[in-house]
Amino acid sequence: LDQAAATAGKSYLLVYDPDFPAPQGALAIGVGDLETASHVLLMAGGVGTGPDTVPGDITDATAILAAANAKDPGDLSAAIVYAGYDAPFGGPLTVNGIVHEEVPAILNLGYATAQGAIMRDQLSPILNSLPARTNVTAVLHSFGTTVGAAAVKAGLPVDQIVYTGSPGVGFTEAGQVPINPAFQFVVANVNDPVVQLDEILQGALSGLGAVLPLMVTVKVPDVLGPNPALRKFGAQLIDQQGGLPLFQAHQTPAYLTEEGVENVAAILIEQYDDVEIVGEN
Repeated sequence: LDQAAATAGKSYLLVYDPDFPAPQGALAIGVGDLETASHVLLMAGGVGTGPDTVPGDITDATAILAAANAKDPGDLSAAIVYAGYDAPFGGPLTVNGIVHEEVPAILNLGYATAQGAIMRDQLSPILNSLPARTNVTAVLHSFGTTVGAAAVKAGLPVDQIVYTGSPGVGFTEAGQVPINPAFQFVVANVNDPVVQLDEILQGALSGLGAVLPLMVTVKVPDVLGPNPALRKFGAQLIDQQGGLPLFQAHQTPAYLTEEGVENVAAILIEQYDDVEIVGEN
């Protein structure tokens, strides 16, 4: 709270529950003046997200708010940093000596959908209490894109979505999400192993086909849905740095580069002409 107030002038404790969802609990911090903001940034991360990651997320949020303010000093923007669903590996791996159910959850659409319902329940009262004119942009990362899309599908009141490093959002096309595809944006590094998971697995099976010919006919299912950066999904693809090595390309800093922050800030304040769209891919 002190960090958010020091960097954005005002802070709010929006969600706090040390026990639910187990084992990590829930936390959401408001950054800036939510009561007067015309644009609100909602940030949610993926695997490894939990209350302990909130300080770093506040730093990222304030960088985006600063970029938005530089673009339009008259615009009032604030942020909500959310770590309230039970993210895989976001808390202890064992509870009372028993391996927790979140360990196999990364490729479990049902798990993501259930966590999306938690996200909706925790955040909808907060978002519905914002001034009627407020435009809300959800910036979701990795497994958080799957959970966040499920939350929006279940009724979370969001106006725009930015998917970064998505393994799939649980839907086959943008039109299945109750937000106009024109306001769904995707950033996908070409070397990001999470984004390319389906292609990597399919390539491995194709290689096995040289030894086991029947394997080449096997198709790896898109467990969490197709890569939303693909043309068939129908969202707006943002140009992104593609030269990062494999082990760096999925990390949040790989997406919130200086260019990435500028693009997100422009989307946040609805200055779409400043966003580097490379097509409906």
